[in-house]
Amino acid sequence: MNDSEQERSSDEAGPVAQRKKPRRQKTAVSVLAVTYFTLFSVSWSNAQSFTQGLTFSLQVGSLVANDQHAQFYNGQESSPNNIYRILHSPLYGEQIWQDLTTEGLITDAVSNYRLLQIEEYGRMYYRMSLHAGVGLRYDYPSGWGWMAQFGHARLHANGAFLLSRDNNTGLPGEDRYVSCAILGQERRINIDAGLRRTFALRPNFEFGFEVGGRLVNTQVEQNDIIICGNSYNILDLWNGRTPDYTTPEYDYVNQGGIGYGAFLTLEASYTMPAVSAITVGYTLSFEQINLPGFETPLPQHLIFVRFDIYDFFLNL
Repeated sequence: MNDSEQERSSDEAGPVAQRKKPRRQKTAVSVLAVTYFTLFSVSWSNAQSFTQGLTFSLQVGSLVANDQHAQFYNGQESSPNNIYRILHSPLYGEQIWQDLTTEGLITDAVSNYRLLQIEEYGRMYYRMSLHAGVGLRYDYPSGWGWMAQFGHARLHANGAFLLSRDNNTGLPGEDRYVSCAILGQERRINIDAGLRRTFALRPNFEFGFEVGGRLVNTQVEQNDIIICGNSYNILDLWNGRTPDYTTPEYDYVNQGGIGYGAFLTLEASYTMPAVSAITVGYTLSFEQINLPGFETPLPQHLIFVRFDIYDFFLNL
């Protein structure tokens, strides 16, 4: 070992410091092992404190849906509910053009409703929605159990699109556009089934997780555009045709359907043994929402509060 190596060794650098790294790794492994066996022993020692039997649950929370699914409502020409079907229809287009002209929102370059032109389709987003559910579960003394749940939410999608004021004949900047709102509304019903595991931390406090599969039924209820304060329904009620005064209106057929997914829930509970519990939790789910063109499974988020009643049916 030369002088420089000796100095590095004395400063706890170089080869000496490298020999200390495995010791830190062993320490970390030891800590994790102790933590694991401590939690295991706590949960095992308290296994008999878990309430066995059937539990009824009421749940309410905030659903944060994936905005990619909301793009179904943006009214593009590839969508079954496209905006041009309304803008260029004799039934609605003439009134829209007159309203825009009366309010001075379009120039003479747009001389009739057939020349109304969309410059940009805006990005849609879901508002945070109320999610409510009821459920049943059966718990065993070991902390394991099974669960089933029915949930419901009504989602509202918001966005905007830009109409051209002059069809690109000379107005500068933002003066070239008329911003118009577009809205969507859907109902989602989910049915969950899966396994759960509960761990006791100390008396009256538990944490746990649930994992399982999900079926999601989506019902499209509304898709509207708002121009000059007037609302127009762009749901396809005309079997793909452009509506005029002679086009028959068909009965609306739901554009959604049944999809599938999986979920993972983490939760913490304050329990009143043999009576009830109050639980707060978070659910991450990957769901295939059955909207035409947007069927790719995507993550959804739910934050909730749940009230559990033990032996509910036995106490009726």
